[in-house]
Amino acid sequence: MHLDLFLTVTEDFKLDVTDQSVVIIDVLRTGSSIVQAMANGAQEIYPRVSTEEAIKLASSLGREDSMLCGTSGYTMTEGFDLGNSPAEFVPEKVDGKRLVMSTTNGMRVFDLVDDSPSVLVCSFMNVKAVAKAVSGENSLAVVCVGAEGDVSLEDTVCAGLFIECVHQQNGADIELNDAGRLAKSVREHFKVDKEFLAGTERGGKLREGGFEMDLDLCSQVDIYSVVPEMKESVVRLMQKDTNGPH
Repeated sequence: MHLDLFLTVTEDFKLDVTDQSVVIIDVLRTGSSIVQAMANGAQEIYPRVSTEEAIKLASSLGREDSMLCGTSGYTMTEGFDLGNSPAEFVPEKVDGKRLVMSTTNGMRVFDLVDDSPSVLVCSFMNVKAVAKAVSGENSLAVVCVGAEGDVSLEDTVCAGLFIECVHQQNGADIELNDAGRLAKSVREHFKVDKEFLAGTERGGKLREGGFEMDLDLCSQVDIYSVVPEMKESVVRLMQKDTNGPH
């Protein structure tokens, strides 16, 4: 397998993924919220960049079984049903629902890789499951959401852990770009736990904002085996292929 890692996404970021699967890594918090929502029974998730797009889509889907989710900064967008805290995506709220999600940082990456035939969503919560899901791929692009154009430590460490898990699935047969080698090296210096996340730039802001439970949830490794997969702009649970690697 050849794996190219991108540690962040800038405004001029361009990547041709029309014939390549993509893994999006986002620990704090959109990726973790998507994993949490799918694990707790959400039917579909529709990533949308703008609030206006999200509201329009939720109305067209029908508000009786759809929910608007997202934040502006760290605050729930006015008029939305849920914010972007994984702690909010509990079964009694999301089971069987369609979620239309718009967040300040994460959604732009989903939009940039929308041409990919398969986009998988990864966080610490499901890192091993995603690594297993891509084990049959020849080439893979892994994109860290980062922090609004900057590299984030939590996503970089998660990428390093993901690479470790992929290596375990594929043995020595994995080629990395420089960013991949860097993430793998950085990961070795950190133990993933709540205090690690709290020590990151975004994690510190979440703690200051009272989102302590998010740090608890987002730091848990391999608590779910779900693999959210976006195809044609809609995220659903990845279906297992009985005929071999997808």
